[in-house]
Amino acid sequence: MHRGLKRILLMSGIGAAAGAVAALIGYSFREPDLPSVLSLDSTVKVDELTLSNEMWAIVGLSLLGALVCGGIATVYVARKGPARMMLALFVAAPLGGFLCWGARWVMDQMIYSSLGGPGTRIDMLDASNSTLVPWAVWQLGCGFALAMPIAIGIGLNKFTFLRGLIGSALVMVIGFVLGIVLTPLIIALLLFTFLAGGNAVDTARAGDVIYLFSLGAAAGIAFGIAENVYKPVWLKSVRGPSEGRQWSLAGQLTRIGSMEGVEVYLPPDGTVAPVHAQVQSEDDAHFIVDLGGGLTVNGAPAQSAWLKDGDQLGVGSALILYRTRLDGRGKEQPRVPELHVKQPCLVDSLGNRHLLHIGINVVGRELGCDVAFTWEPSVSRRHAELTVGPGYLTVRDLGSTNGTFVQGQPVTGETSLQSGSEVVFGRCRTTVEL
Repeated sequence: MHRGLKRILLMSGIGAAAGAVAALIGYSFREPDLPSVLSLDSTVKVDELTLSNEMWAIVGLSLLGALVCGGIATVYVARKGPARMMLALFVAAPLGGFLCWGARWVMDQMIYSSLGGPGTRIDMLDASNSTLVPWAVWQLGCGFALAMPIAIGIGLNKFTFLRGLIGSALVMVIGFVLGIVLTPLIIALLLFTFLAGGNAVDTARAGDVIYLFSLGAAAGIAFGIAENVYKPVWLKSVRGPSEGRQWSLAGQLTRIGSMEGVEVYLPPDGTVAPVHAQVQSEDDAHFIVDLGGGLTVNGAPAQSAWLKDGDQLGVGSALILYRTRLDGRGKEQPRVPELHVKQPCLVDSLGNRHLLHIGINVVGRELGCDVAFTWEPSVSRRHAELTVGPGYLTVRDLGSTNGTFVQGQPVTGETSLQSGSEVVFGRCRTTVEL
């Protein structure tokens, strides 16, 4: 599944769960009385159109904002460590809870201003027409309340502020659409309960759960879409088989290569290594490291380099553009940190340890191979390739006569290895140590 879609599903799941939990907890405080809107009376009290002073609404709306904003902000900064996650939670959760309830309070004050104080009875049709503007204000405020605290919790700057505005607009649009879709269902539940003589409060509570569930889901979907539309850092292929493709740099480490499973996949054309290079993040800056495939930055060969907006990365036949909306490390570019990688090895059945270096290691029977099993006739002269990089090790068969096997399964493509994996070249058994 595409990484961007996974993020949207994750965010929407957090939002929907937060909305449902907020509704179930908050609306358990609902008073067990039958709302007059279910009666045959054509009038309604103004205070029955307002919610912000009722305990169940205070709890439900506050929890909605706190859980949605706190949950999404915490997940977003998860790669920055527990301390940063706690800070995001303690900033976004209370702010989201206060603003979400506050948006409803503003709507209620507008209703009082236009329709009269508590206890005033007005015609149902007049009430519906007069609450359109306050409802629009609530939608606007709700979108702001469920998006901006996330941006502030993540770390407020020009980029996160603009993304928060985009998220606010999307929450309004998606929430409005979901409201249109779900309102007939809620009304149908209420009418069915009234006609059947059932417990209207329980049905109203179910409608509340559906409504807050949809608001939470809308917030999650909106922020997930905003994250993909308004990316902080991304790569774009401007030449090669994947021309026009874009990849968001969302993790601590992004691998570039032709092996299935890498974050930036380039179709194999003979010029791109299985794991050709990798981009690593540090604070809001990124640097790229060549893993043995050959790399150029703005046309010049490079083993490693800090990246700035607009840099062109040559990876085999592909040309990739690095784009960022973040400030990064500023003008002063420090030395690229060294990669601390424990040197892996293969241990054969005789107890010999064959150290593997970063990049491609050829396994075979020839003396010139990086790992030479000269005594084993079942091993081909150039039998297989082992590719080593920071945090990974893969094996690929080179068309050997007797095949390569991992955990008893034949190797048919690029296969990942773990510490303790058994790799058999012909009849030569080895164990991986990382």
